[in-house]
Amino acid sequence: MRKILLFIFILIIALPVLSGNYTPSGKTIYVDDDNTNGPWDGSIEHPFQNIAEGIQASDAGDMVFVNSGTYAENIIIDRAISLIGEENDRPIIDGKINRDVILVTSSNVQIQGFCITQDDSNQNAGIKINSDNCYISRNIIDTCTKGIYLNNSFYCDLKNNTITSCLIGIYLFASHSNMIKNNTISDSATGIYIEESSKNIVIYNNIQENSRGVFSSYATENSIKENTFLSNEESAKATKYLSPGFLKPNTWNNNYWDDWIGFGVKVIPVLIYIPINEDPIGYFFPWFEIDWNPSNHPFDNGCAK
Repeated sequence: MRKILLFIFILIIALPVLSGNYTPSGKTIYVDDDNTNGPWDGSIEHPFQNIAEGIQASDAGDMVFVNSGTYAENIIIDRAISLIGEENDRPIIDGKINRDVILVTSSNVQIQGFCITQDDSNQNAGIKINSDNCYISRNIIDTCTKGIYLNNSFYCDLKNNTITSCLIGIYLFASHSNMIKNNTISDSATGIYIEESSKNIVIYNNIQENSRGVFSSYATENSIKENTFLSNEESAKATKYLSPGFLKPNTWNNNYWDDWIGFGVKVIPVLIYIPINEDPIGYFFPWFEIDWNPSNHPFDNGCAK
């Protein structure tokens, strides 16, 4: 009976995957830290004890299903798989080694349904993506230097994650055309940091109780709309570089700002860096970007806690 129920549960959590671009096409490999005595073959009867073993046994298109428990591991995902946690009782991945808790180097990877944490003395990411077309959803991440870090990544979806107590909640560096949607980011130095990245969509996120909500650094043509900014020390700020490629504005629209005066537009302060000759010395000139249509009410992003 337990096997039937587990199969039904896996089918239910796979349905969102099957409706998108992240369809597992191969076998399911099971992991359970309670299987301390073996044997270990990745079957539902004899699951692997460690997540890394499950990944090592997988091929592109497989699903690695992780039962609830605590896994003291740092994981590298180097193949196009789905890593799925038992979401009703999320497995905990506790990164003990001083490196990223989960490092993704393959495109077309899905990670869903985990609690991810790390000793705050380790200066690394909860999930770092060095690839394209990845789907990161319904994870809880805390006490990492960067909660989710996209590095030179394109067409990734970060949805319905809850990120707390990080230096940076979500960090995009040289990453373009990604979707950042329905995440809740709180109690961090910066909620979302977008650096030298363009054409990303940041929508329906709940950004609250951070030192700074969103920081855009030399980033252009990002769409930041219908987010909720609550109780941040500074809601948003941007820097630009005085060159044609870096001056294109971001689009801010219909966000809820708790520091908005209630009428007119919301001004986002910008500093434009102006170099002097060819030296790396220059000065900053004050400028601004504008949310032309601020919302009068917060949005309910529906992010799972």
